[in-house]
Amino acid sequence: MAPRYSPLASPEATHRFLAERGLRHKKRLGQNFLTDDAIVGKILKLAEVKAQDQVIEVGPGIGTLTLALRKTGATVCPVEVDPELAPLTHALNYDALAIDSYRDELPQGEVKLVSNLPYNLGATILLSFFQELPQLKSATVMLQSEVVERIKASPGQKNYGAYTVKLALLSKVVGSFKVAPSCFSPPPHVLSTVVRLDRRDDLHLSAQSYSQACKLAEAAFAHRRKTIFNSMKTYFDDAAMAASALAALKIDPSRRAESIAPEGFVIS
Repeated sequence: MAPRYSPLASPEATHRFLAERGLRHKKRLGQNFLTDDAIVGKILKLAEVKAQDQVIEVGPGIGTLTLALRKTGATVCPVEVDPELAPLTHALNYDALAIDSYRDELPQGEVKLVSNLPYNLGATILLSFFQELPQLKSATVMLQSEVVERIKASPGQKNYGAYTVKLALLSKVVGSFKVAPSCFSPPPHVLSTVVRLDRRDDLHLSAQSYSQACKLAEAAFAHRRKTIFNSMKTYFDDAAMAASALAALKIDPSRRAESIAPEGFVIS
């Protein structure tokens, strides 16, 4: 049966497309091409892509997901670092993390990020997009499952850390589903999960407050086996500064960082 969502979403179509153009996947760029049309459909459903939407897609590759996104009527702005692949989707040829280099070429109204992100940089890209693009309202992205576990972790869990705090202060998880390695070509050596996060609109943090909370979270989790006071004292190399920060946060110095909710790192 022919793919319903994307004509490239099958192993045969992907291999033929690459062979006809003399292309191969590049392991160093984390390229694993999605070849399961049902997964493409689930991504579209989770992302709730509509005809009027503006979508940024990082790492479109040969355009498997891009074609499906454009079929919905959405306007898609792909960003592709590989100069060989960028022309295939009329993508902006940039490193996704160099946002200042292409910021002015991105949609300026409300946007969604919908992407099969490169595994080696996916976590960093996701956080940087929420930090750097205020017009980003939601992100539906494919990541390593272990990264999604960090994103979804609650206080007290072993995967809960500074990254969790930084992302949770800006966004909230609204859904996810797992994807088997067999859904890609070549199959990755890691488990994959698609997760959707929506930007939070309840905290209204200033840039300064958010930046301060991120720094305090980094200090608190720098030595997670220590009490939060000892970890922050070591990080700042200043006991008085650590004590002052914890007093401002109203946090008991004997607690451990993993027991503090994301909002607990914000000085009110």
